Amino acid sequence: RHGKTGKLVMVGSDQVKDVLPGERSLDKSTEPKSSSGSLLLPKNFTDPHLPIEIATNDNLAYYGCCLANESQMKVSLLHRHAIQDFTYHENYYNEFVKGRAGLEKHEFAHLDCPFQEDSGFFILGKFLEQNENELHLTAFKIPLKHTIYVPPLTIHSNDYLQGTWRTMLSDAADIDHVIIERERHNGTRDQISFDFMN
Repeated sequence: RHGKTGKLVMVGSDQVKDVLPGERSLDKSTEPKSSSGSLLLPKNFTDPHLPIEIATNDNLAYYGCCLANESQMKVSLLHRHAIQDFTYHENYYNEFVKGRAGLEKHEFAHLDCPFQEDSGFFILGKFLEQNENELHLTAFKIPLKHTIYVPPLTIHSNDYLQGTWRTMLSDAADIDHVIIERERHNGTRDQISFDFMN
């Protein structure tokens, strides 16, 4: 992947493992299609800071996720998946993400595992069931060599990752990706970036 100035910001390794559809136990265990849009935040939205949490099964459960290596859950894969290593270069945020916070969801599952301590943040989100106008977002620090399981149709962003991650994904389903914009009082829109707070 190349950034705004054409510099390389992320590379993927050759495929590590091909994962066919079927049921899997979590304790054992190319370019995706996409469609883009925007998510418009109201004029009174002023704070792009997300809370930071260390990923545990207890706090990931709010978003329907878990640490695969600490779970006995069985999952069914409906699409062919591939496991691949991705390295997010130091310039990934400035060249590719900054000024254009995005969220995505798709019909395939994710497994994501960081290979170094300074691995950035994995963002998870969900709309409140009774009010789809309220979006909850949290920035998770995934512990070294722990694997987060992200079920299909979970709102998330891997735009804030750093270093090398082993990732399971699929190119068999579309990705619904939105750029987050804030409406201004003069009717224009600003693209935003998230910041993080403890």
